[in-house]
Amino acid sequence: MSNNLKFMEMNYREVSCQKAVNATNFSQGLQDFNWSVGYPVSWIPSCTYMRMTVQVNRDAAGGNAAPQADTVTPADDHFALAENCANNLYNNVYLRAGQQDISSIINYSAQASMLKHRITKPGALLTTVGKSVYMLDADFRDRQLIISQLDAQGSPQVRGYNRNVIDIIFQPGALGIWDYNNVMPSGDYRLSLNPATQMLFAIQGDPTLSGYNGGTVPITFGRPPTPNAAFISVLDVKLYLCTVRVTESISEQVTFNSNLPEYFVAQKPLQSGSNTYDYTVPSSTYMLGFFIQSGTAGVPVAANVPNYVALSTFTTQVQDELRVTSYQMTYANQTKPSTKWSTEYTGNPLSLTGVKGLDILNKYQSRYFNNLVENDLYMNPGGAETLNEFLVRGPFFLHSFIRDKDDKSTQVQLSIDLGVVNQVGQVTGPDVNAQVFLVAIYNRETEIKTEKGRIQSVRSLNT
Repeated sequence: MSNNLKFMEMNYREVSCQKAVNATNFSQGLQDFNWSVGYPVSWIPSCTYMRMTVQVNRDAAGGNAAPQADTVTPADDHFALAENCANNLYNNVYLRAGQQDISSIINYSAQASMLKHRITKPGALLTTVGKSVYMLDADFRDRQLIISQLDAQGSPQVRGYNRNVIDIIFQPGALGIWDYNNVMPSGDYRLSLNPATQMLFAIQGDPTLSGYNGGTVPITFGRPPTPNAAFISVLDVKLYLCTVRVTESISEQVTFNSNLPEYFVAQKPLQSGSNTYDYTVPSSTYMLGFFIQSGTAGVPVAANVPNYVALSTFTTQVQDELRVTSYQMTYANQTKPSTKWSTEYTGNPLSLTGVKGLDILNKYQSRYFNNLVENDLYMNPGGAETLNEFLVRGPFFLHSFIRDKDDKSTQVQLSIDLGVVNQVGQVTGPDVNAQVFLVAIYNRETEIKTEKGRIQSVRSLNT
């Protein structure tokens, strides 16, 4: 029987976590969201979402002050909520049915989620819904003004800006199930989220400041004991389940089949010069990409000062992401790109003023354009992220590897040539913490057998 069942009466059901998730409770163990749907009610994953309520304050009088002593943080505190910040707060995510995983992301959930947004969401969505409710905005200043005043004297009132308590809409992780735009069978489900222990993963320091200090005000989780420090708290997390009423009769045994695009992420330390990196990926991989990121992304640099390299930003402290001059990936007897062409980029042009004989380069257009072709956004009427956003968020490099279904290759070789991107043209080594992240997008076939609208068995395979 087809998965395309007829349905009507779309509605939303609010589902709470099985444990408290506010304040210091947030990082204390798995966050499980359980629900059951019984025939004729079903649910649609693509329309299901979560809502996180976040509070960011400057504490004007210290830990024991009355609530009215809190203030909206001034912009000269030099921090903002990180892009895709809600997903930055989870390490891995699992959706289970019948006690079996049907969709999951095991490692680096934040990075996989951000990459998925960038390669699957058209630009029109990123700049409207994404910017408005998902906190998907490459512009640090825009994200800063959502929670800050322009200066200590205040700023013009703009609806939606200058608020210290906001809701963020998100779908956790890069789970393939969120792409499934049809009804799921009735039964018992559980969404499990493993929270990060470091709340500053949700915060980004000002990337325009030099050095490692991306912010100037210490930030703590929960109310700080000293005046004039800032603090962030998660007040609540809810799941909003999109339910529908199935109008077809289901009396016989039914098998629901779906191929879900899942994400596998692995990393290795970045080496200077020309090097080859070996990875093992799922045998059903059909697309590969890589990016470079600081190994300390999101981690406080000192005394709770936020790092300007967020988990959702594919950059390092010294712009190693722009050192990639050429590369090749080899997988399943295919090498891409077949020609190892060269790309160059020069660092901050302002620091190069007056340096004679040194061209200021940006030759990343071909890398940007190649990604658009690979992920079918080139001719998308909704567009894609701009070249500037591609560079600000950090470049990634993506290629499809469609092959015979009997080819079960798992080994990937990635060769990278690093050039010089130092601000004044000096030859330097990469950030000692820089990592090369390989992302494999693979197929997971999920088979759910039901009888009279209830789950009887679940089988999940990488195909």
